[in-house]
Amino acid sequence: MRIPHGVHVGLCEVEYAFLQLNEQHPYLVFDTSQNGVFDYDTKRGQGVYAPRRASTLQLSNRDGLLCLTGPNEVKRPADGMPSPLLLILHKDSSFTDMTYLTRQVFAFACHSWRTFLPASVPVTIQYSDLIAKTLGPLSLLDKWDPDVI
Repeated sequence: MRIPHGVHVGLCEVEYAFLQLNEQHPYLVFDTSQNGVFDYDTKRGQGVYAPRRASTLQLSNRDGLLCLTGPNEVKRPADGMPSPLLLILHKDSSFTDMTYLTRQVFAFACHSWRTFLPASVPVTIQYSDLIAKTLGPLSLLDKWDPDVI
């Protein structure tokens, strides 16, 4: 079977997707049937109306929202409503199955070496950001040579 718009690599056709993940956007998702969970420290409910972790909402063929934080992952009642992650598939992508791509983002978002709790963004983004923040100040050193790294 020949896949349209794929890249030919040796004997295989390879599909690709360029997926942009945005934490900053104007969207919130509410689940009016969600009563939240009880916080024993503050004796209050938290995560009221927050959709369960892994809830999705497809906005279009190439845009969707993914909830990485549900009522159980909200740290304190004062944290308010968790914001979903906005996924935008680039128009030049040859692989366009948003359900598959959203599940893949969620699978990567479940990993964190810093805690047993799920990560708020996929590790592929979180770890590269941590590396950049750690290595950035090294450029201020006199004998710093980025080529050595």
